[in-house]
Amino acid sequence: MKIVCIYSVGYVVSSGNILPNYSDVPFGLAYVATVLRKAGHDVSVLVLSRQSDIRQAFESLGTAPQLVCLTSVASQYGFITDIAKTSKGRWPHARIILGGPHASLSAEVVMQNPLIDAVCIGEGENSVIGYAAGREVVTGNIWYRDASGAVRRGQQDEYIQDLDALVFPDRTMWDRWVTDRSIHAVSVGRGCYNNCSYCSNHALRNLQTGRYQRFRSPESIVSEIRFILQGYPETKTVYLEAETLSVDPEYTIRLCDALTGLNATLPSKLSFVANFSPTRRFLASDELVDKLVGANFGFINLGLESGSRRIRSEIMKRPPYENSEIIAFCGRCKRASLPVRLFVLMGTPGETIEDHRKTVECVRECRPSSVNLSIFYPYPGTGLHKLALTSGLLTGREAVSGVERQRAVLDLPGFPRKQIDREYLLFFYRAFKGRMGMKTILIETLRNFLGMHPGLKKIAVKTLSTFKRV
Repeated sequence: MKIVCIYSVGYVVSSGNILPNYSDVPFGLAYVATVLRKAGHDVSVLVLSRQSDIRQAFESLGTAPQLVCLTSVASQYGFITDIAKTSKGRWPHARIILGGPHASLSAEVVMQNPLIDAVCIGEGENSVIGYAAGREVVTGNIWYRDASGAVRRGQQDEYIQDLDALVFPDRTMWDRWVTDRSIHAVSVGRGCYNNCSYCSNHALRNLQTGRYQRFRSPESIVSEIRFILQGYPETKTVYLEAETLSVDPEYTIRLCDALTGLNATLPSKLSFVANFSPTRRFLASDELVDKLVGANFGFINLGLESGSRRIRSEIMKRPPYENSEIIAFCGRCKRASLPVRLFVLMGTPGETIEDHRKTVECVRECRPSSVNLSIFYPYPGTGLHKLALTSGLLTGREAVSGVERQRAVLDLPGFPRKQIDREYLLFFYRAFKGRMGMKTILIETLRNFLGMHPGLKKIAVKTLSTFKRV
């Protein structure tokens, strides 16, 4: 069977290919595409942005597919609907199945869309195989519309418990869409132990049975990295993708030891990056910092999210930690030459300008190497989406916003929308004045400004590209 897997992104302003590097390849769709190809299907991959000519992209496929696999988060659902509409117009007999967080958490709504023939709820590696085979009875995480138009709901399977048994994603299907071939990512785990209210994990946890947070063995991870090096010997950096590696320090230490052993066998050491949540065991562990440095981590991502204890505990439902603990940990990492990138989320329901100022002050004291700054977006199915809904904060602006997490969509009583946007622009100045060169602050501020205005950013990128060619 001919199958096309389509991944959508928003507005692309890069002068290169749509995906900057292989860490931008979506794991869910990549695994599904790989198992379908392994099952003998003829599988192609398309990556489409909002500037893409969808019809032209479809023409490049040649013969018509019989199955179209899509994935979507809530903010991309409108664009995905446009893709599905064009697909139905060009290939009226092709079935369309939608997976991803939005389909999983809003299946009832999605199945009301006549353009969508089926949804995959939760993990899809095993279930999509059955759907592609055209089996009349679907039992694995699939809801589908039968010939009469009735929606058939399959039983939810258990979460895949043995992640080591999964096939390595076939990255060659994504080659034409990627600019930088030296940066890759490996999925080291699935699920999350935390119950953060702004994240979909606490809702996704209940979709299937079985243990939700799972990790691959260090041996399996090293095997996949060696597999990547065989096909992409120019690889320099590997992102170790998991929601957090803080939950089980003993596992993280074993993983670091395995990565250190791997690097000892390579002519040039690989650099690694991973996500960590600030659990107290992690923040207090000198051994973990030493192991991360020994394994050649280029930097680590650490989720501060808010410097307000009230927002963290009452609104975000974050694990307990104090600002002083994160500040001390960042100082320890700085002394060990381990860069820390802090993740900060602003504009959540209940936040005030005073709460935000606490965040800015905490970041100033942490002195991180960089900050990943986002404005809250109310993803359906999450606890904070429900809070925003019951608080009367949802106006419909979030459904049509073309700039996700870079423009405020909520107007908060203690933190108005325009003020959120203004503080987003001024964040690096307020957090790093006197701690970072003004040139760097201006660059980061300009990057935030252009992110808020994709049209201007597109013009800026084209202009810079022109100057580079001159």
